Amino acid sequence: MWFSDVDSLSSPSSPASNAGPGPASRSGAGGRRVSDRTRRRLVGSLRRLANRTPPREGTRRRFEVLLYDRVGPVRSDLLEIAALLERELQPDPDGVAALQRLLTDGCESPLYNADVHPSGLRATLHFVRSRLAAGY
Repeated sequence: MWFSDVDSLSSPSSPASNAGPGPASRSGAGGRRVSDRTRRRLVGSLRRLANRTPPREGTRRRFEVLLYDRVGPVRSDLLEIAALLERELQPDPDGVAALQRLLTDGCESPLYNADVHPSGLRATLHFVRSRLAAGY
C-alpha cells in the first residue's frame, strides 16, 4: 500500500490565527495558508508517484492499492504540478487540499479506487494545475 507523505490541512484552527495581511486572508478557503513543509512534502509525493513502476513480484502486487494504469497517462501532469507547487511560495489552499485528497483518499481518489471513473483524475489534475498556475 502506498502512503503519501503529506500533512493534513483539515486540522481545526481558529480563523483569527490564520488571518492576516496578504492573499491568504482573502481566500475562499477560510484564509488557510499552506506551510512550506506541506508544500515540499507534496512535491516529493508527486514526484515519487510519477516515477513509480508496477511491482514485478506477485506477492507485493497483491497488496498494492495504487492503480498503475491510471498513473502512466498523467505522469507528465503530475511532474508539471510538482514543478508549479515547488515554485509557488504561497499556493492556493483549495488546490492543495484537492491534491491532498487525490493522494490520500483511498475511497474517493481515482488513483486508488477502480470504481471511481478515470476522468475524475484528469478533472482533479486540471483543477489543481489551474489553481496553482493562476497564482494566489
